[in-house]
Amino acid sequence: MIEVMLAFHSEHQATMLLDTAERWRKTKNAYPTIIQVPEEGFELKRRVLAENLAKTDTYILCDILCVPAMPNFIETIEKRFLAEGMAGLTLVGETEKPLYPTGIRVCRKGVVEKWPQMVTETYDKEHAEAVRRAGKRVEIYPDIVYLHLNNAEEAN
Repeated sequence: MIEVMLAFHSEHQATMLLDTAERWRKTKNAYPTIIQVPEEGFELKRRVLAENLAKTDTYILCDILCVPAMPNFIETIEKRFLAEGMAGLTLVGETEKPLYPTGIRVCRKGVVEKWPQMVTETYDKEHAEAVRRAGKRVEIYPDIVYLHLNNAEEAN
């Protein structure tokens, strides 16, 4: 089982959040947890809160509307995520490997002890660099794919 941390900051995100949580709820061995975070400093605060609330050694920090796009999603992650401190997955249709994990991030609890100041809007770079400074690897798994629900609707 892996906890999936889904964070939101305002009520206008409610429908998208519920759609995302429902897809994760139907995913075998995924345990979605919804957390509310203030809008100011959202990206940093959701990561710190997810880290503090996680009950398992491995957890997923997931953006709203990002959902599994393959069978045995959690089991595949559990088999691959062994020594890394953080891993990113690949968005369906993505052709270039991202520099930092985005969308769905697999995190190891307890790696980041000091969270760096937020510089970028997404905080993905700062989070990945903090994991590396802690002596852990950050990987991108090209064979574990996820779907962004807005993109799926546009394709239909």
